[in-house]
Amino acid sequence: MAVAKSILIGLTVLLGIGALALGVLGGLSLSAAGPQPPVTVLEVSLRPFPTARGATPQVAVADGGPTADPAPDAGAAAPVVAIDAGAPVAPPAPPPPAARPDAGAPAAVVRPPAPPAGEGSVNLRASDTADVFVDGKKVGGSPIEGLKVRAGTHKVRFDCYDAAGNTVPGATKSITVAADAEESLEYTCPVE
Repeated sequence: MAVAKSILIGLTVLLGIGALALGVLGGLSLSAAGPQPPVTVLEVSLRPFPTARGATPQVAVADGGPTADPAPDAGAAAPVVAIDAGAPVAPPAPPPPAARPDAGAPAAVVRPPAPPAGEGSVNLRASDTADVFVDGKKVGGSPIEGLKVRAGTHKVRFDCYDAAGNTVPGATKSITVAADAEESLEYTCPVE
């Protein structure tokens, strides 16, 4: 019986590998027309070229596709721009940065306040059985003594249990811990 089970597992694995290989090789098949060059589609925005008379350029597509030929200004010769559909197109150049009125003055650097250095510890107790979460991460069941946390303010939540054993999420409390200090937080679970 064990040999038959091993053979069945081996055949299943071989069929799975075969199906995977067929899927990969099937995706690599070539079309009847032969290999095709890769197609790259880029978003390009066309801008009018600056001209002395303010003429709008004419755009022609080299692969025989449609052309955009806006009506030129009276008496102005508009330049013709030819686009080769098979050639790679470079993205448009970014506009030059605008001049600031205080270009000579150094910019003021605004940095967020650095978090307090060091760590402290917290003691977390509930009046009944509860799961304890610190900053959204479960750290264990109550009571928790001497939990090391980085110095600063932390969000603590006690999820108590009702008589049927269902979790009752508690309110989120904040506790601020100084470096090398110990803080305690006690929570009273709701009574059913």
